Amino acid sequence: MKCFKARKAVLASMLFFGLVSVLPGCGRWNKPADTPSSTTTVSSTVPVNGATAVATGNKLTVTFSEPMDPASLNTDSFTLKQGGTVVAGTVSYSGVTAVFTPPAGGLSAGRLYDATITTGAKDLAGAALANDYHWSFTTGAAADGTRPTVSFSVPAPGASGVAPGSRLSATFSEPMDPESISAASFTVKQGATVVPGTVSYSGVTALFTPTTALSATLPYSATITTLARDLGGNALAADYVWSFTTGAAADLINPTLTLTVPASAAAGVGVNQAVSATFSEDMDPATLTTANFTLKKGLTSIVGTVSYDTASRIATFTPLSPLALNTTYTALIAAGASDLAGNPLAGGLAPNPWSFTTAATAAAQPAAVTVNLRSIAQFAAVGGKGITSSGNTLITGDVATTSASTLVIGLTDGNGSGNAYSPAGNPGIVNGKIYTAPPAPGDAISMAVATQAQTDAQIAFDATSPASLPGGVAQTPELGGLTLAPGIYSSGTSFNMTSVDLTLDAQGDPNAVWVFQSSSTLTVGTNVKIILIKGALAKNVYWHVSSAATLQAGSQMKGTVLAFSGVSLGTGARLDGRAISLVGGPVTMLGNIISLP
Repeated sequence: MKCFKARKAVLASMLFFGLVSVLPGCGRWNKPADTPSSTTTVSSTVPVNGATAVATGNKLTVTFSEPMDPASLNTDSFTLKQGGTVVAGTVSYSGVTAVFTPPAGGLSAGRLYDATITTGAKDLAGAALANDYHWSFTTGAAADGTRPTVSFSVPAPGASGVAPGSRLSATFSEPMDPESISAASFTVKQGATVVPGTVSYSGVTALFTPTTALSATLPYSATITTLARDLGGNALAADYVWSFTTGAAADLINPTLTLTVPASAAAGVGVNQAVSATFSEDMDPATLTTANFTLKKGLTSIVGTVSYDTASRIATFTPLSPLALNTTYTALIAAGASDLAGNPLAGGLAPNPWSFTTAATAAAQPAAVTVNLRSIAQFAAVGGKGITSSGNTLITGDVATTSASTLVIGLTDGNGSGNAYSPAGNPGIVNGKIYTAPPAPGDAISMAVATQAQTDAQIAFDATSPASLPGGVAQTPELGGLTLAPGIYSSGTSFNMTSVDLTLDAQGDPNAVWVFQSSSTLTVGTNVKIILIKGALAKNVYWHVSSAATLQAGSQMKGTVLAFSGVSLGTGARLDGRAISLVGGPVTMLGNIISLP
């Protein structure tokens, strides 16, 4: 009652001055309703702007910087067009994400689509989005048949000393359907006792927030069930279970910035440069949005999207359009960004905010290296002269060859539930679909997809050649033991990692690209690894091989291998990338794991 009278006594002055206050013992007051001018922004979209080879049956998503009014997210405020034709569909809303579900049968293959979030979208206070948000993408040749996987978790499996007050997170190999990420699909237990909590989803990461802090020094287990589905409707192949043990103390350490790209005061920055920040510890992805990561030209906010990579702890702001030449921009990570224990961002090694200036002229800006994979983006393996597996191979992604289906040996698709291709003993599993020429199960439609993949493989091979990307750094054939910055590296003979690992250092830039141009062969030695550090990503590594590529037993390779005369994987070799052979040879495997990057 005293609290009520105190609030009543100051209500007039509070309203007059527009204040938000906290009265001792009363808790936080609600702030006055938003003005009609909204600060809500679009934080990310799936597909991203400019994406190619988008699966035809996938849903589209838009994530906002704050919770929205679900009633305002509908087919009037979330629209999709192909040319001037409106695409029918349905719109739903979950968490801070709107989901557009295409009509039965999916989108048309090989078409350009334009999506829009209009100012009809409103936040919970009724304030509309400031401007319409537009982006576009191009579909590929097929639907998505690849099951998602859990690629990273916090805490890590087997971790000990985990702070009791922290959230848990699970990061997936691809964007998920937000409506499938819930307390039913993400559970935590202490022994046999279910831990109460709430589940949310941001980017490609699911977050579990315990209702009360976990107990100290006890073992816990977490599970992502097969109820979790990707945007194509594919479920996890099996429940993903991991365990950890809590420590005695809560996490009270504030996260800091350790590195920014571009660096503070950098000059001559390319107009297509994304802006990124590396953190000192695991962050809450839900707090890394366009509300807390901003880029401005003077007082004008730049429209863009924000993503967060859990493994490297790097947040990236990607402008929707190229930046202006000879212009100074200022980036800021606000204190609203917090770690998984809720500690806000503090000062760090890197300045925050930080500014940089773009190149004065188009000729003066650094050359950007881009490789458009087109339809082969969805393929983990493409064999110019068939695909052969012996042993327990697991391929996450689609597979294609323009050869007859009889030259696909030892594989079954659909995660083991689809067509078997000449299985011998334990056939390898393709967690996706196999596209090949007749006879059955190959057919004319399957052959058309495979033919397009082979055509696009040749285009990508040509695009990574010295003729298309001249001026590469002349590199000795032996790469083992080196640490290489982003760039183009060329050898007049072969590339080898004979017995020592190769390290690729992105220097904090998640957009960093490597292209290796071999005039002959590529050989990765037994048990040799490619190590990615400081934000380096396998999807940005390309190997142009004019002859054959060989990954010997136990090796761990990263990147897309484009080899003219075939790709061969020894027993137990792993490839985080793609094995692409042109018309000169097959892809051969011996109990390997190949995963799309």
